[in-house]
Amino acid sequence: MKAIAVIPGKPDSAHLADLPMPKVSEIPNGRGVLVRALRVGVDGTDKEINAAEYGAAPPGYDFLIIGHEGFGQVEEVGPNVTEIKPGDYVVVTVRRPGASIYDLIGANDMTTDDTYFERGINLRHGYLTEYYVDDAEFIVKVPRGLKEVGVLVLSSVTGGDRKIEVPADRINLEFVLGNKVMVGTVNANREYFEMGARDMAQAEAEYPGWLKRLLTHPVKGLENHKELFEKLTTAKGAIKVFCEVAEF
Repeated sequence: MKAIAVIPGKPDSAHLADLPMPKVSEIPNGRGVLVRALRVGVDGTDKEINAAEYGAAPPGYDFLIIGHEGFGQVEEVGPNVTEIKPGDYVVVTVRRPGASIYDLIGANDMTTDDTYFERGINLRHGYLTEYYVDDAEFIVKVPRGLKEVGVLVLSSVTGGDRKIEVPADRINLEFVLGNKVMVGTVNANREYFEMGARDMAQAEAEYPGWLKRLLTHPVKGLENHKELFEKLTTAKGAIKVFCEVAEF
């Protein structure tokens, strides 16, 4: 199975990796969901991870599969999954629980742990791969009518430990008048992903075709990872760069 991975700590190390096919049985309590990746968005986080500014591989690996803006279709579910079924279109949340009290009560977006677990970013593999598996708890159904734009449910801004000041007029010019897109954040819980999907459905109903215009720079196939990063870094007028992993 193909995937785009980096070697954390080594700049410009993005490469095509080969991994075994994941199985729903890897997830405990019969709650596994196998997803076939369709589209995966990339952003500044992926660029910074490939520049070795941050990011760590999962335990037992010397590489990290990147990509945290995952959209796909359910292929198989475990025996105790009832809320989604094969054929459903889904997005998957990014942050996974740690050990703080907030993580234990399902509020991992408020974690106080110094070490965090985020798929495609830190200590957990991401979604730039042909298939991935996760617990149904972290998987959010996307209405079938949004399948063409489902990858937009998460478009994130992440800066590691850096602190910057951004003038308010710049935010207005670049994100509002400049028609940039920011829908969610990587540390959001599933309820916020669900809200994002509902908001997108309403936007599509009121302004048909508008969301699709945000998908400006597609790259076909995981094997074209160099083109993916080139567009992410240099493309003019890019609003959303994304990889078309598979056909619908």
